Amino acid sequence: MIKRDQGCTLLNGSYNANGTYFNILCDTSWQYYDALHITYTLDFATCINGCGMWNLNRSQNECVGAQWTNDIYGPIDGNLCTYLWTMPNADKFTLNTTDTAQLQNGPQNTATVRSFKF
Repeated sequence: MIKRDQGCTLLNGSYNANGTYFNILCDTSWQYYDALHITYTLDFATCINGCGMWNLNRSQNECVGAQWTNDIYGPIDGNLCTYLWTMPNADKFTLNTTDTAQLQNGPQNTATVRSFKF
């Protein structure tokens, strides 16, 4: 049995990523079609920090949340970390292997959605 990371409960409901604040939602996931970027991190806090840094380094498609999955491992090290571009309540569900941080303030870039005709 794999021991569950305690990172989410230790964050105590909120997290400050260098002045960008996130609400912490333990055992909560969003659909993967809400994904903006996928990476692998060693812990939940590093995943959240990456979302905050994304907003400092990008001019569009704001990261509005970070989702860390405790039981999906990377090719070298770390666990699945997904930055989310949207977090509609309809896409939220309980999952005891996944923790999510939802942006509360920070850059307010507008996501750009392009459509293509084929």
